[in-house]
Parts: sequence; C-alpha cells; structure tokens
Amino acid sequence: MAYRLDRRVAVLEFDEQELHGTEVRCKVDVPMWILLDVQASLSNGEIQRGIDLFSERVLVDWTIEEDGKAIPANVEGMRELPISIALRIVGAWLKAAIELPLA
Repeated sequence: MAYRLDRRVAVLEFDEQELHGTEVRCKVDVPMWILLDVQASLSNGEIQRGIDLFSERVLVDWTIEEDGKAIPANVEGMRELPISIALRIVGAWLKAAIELPLA
C-alpha cells in the first residue's frame, strides 16, 4: 500500500492590528525544495526571489485590498505590498509549513 500524499492549504490569520482580520491561504505541503529555497533566498538577501517563488508556488488567495479594491494574490500583487507586510506573510507561512503537524 502506497502513502497517499495530500496537499493541504492553511489559512494564515494575523493578530497584529495592521493585519487584523486578514486571511491568507497558502499551500503548506509543498515540495521541500520550495520551502528551503524561499527560506535560503530570504536569508541570503535575495528578497524578491524568495517572495516571487512564494507567490508563484505557495500563495493561493488572500483578503487584501487597497482603497476598496482587491489586490490580486499573485506575483504582481505581492510586489504591490509594503515589504514589511510581504515579509510577515512569508514568515507566517514558513512557520506554519514547518510547525504544522501531519494529520
């Protein structure tokens, strides 16, 4: 009998005032190379590369708007966010992907 690999999606929620109520849906069961590559890119100062990889391979959806208009949950949308918010989103995903127990 083979192990059946199910790819889960997590909803990241933020308690801090600036992002309170924001939900970000991300894949958490991604190939290990993606997690390691995003983490290494950020650690090595290759922030755009890490954020782009996250946006292309991990990000599913979010509830982020600007002036009442939805910002798309994709590479272009991530590039529109202030860097502090983009990094908080990626950081929350890294934490969830590493700490999320297998069900």
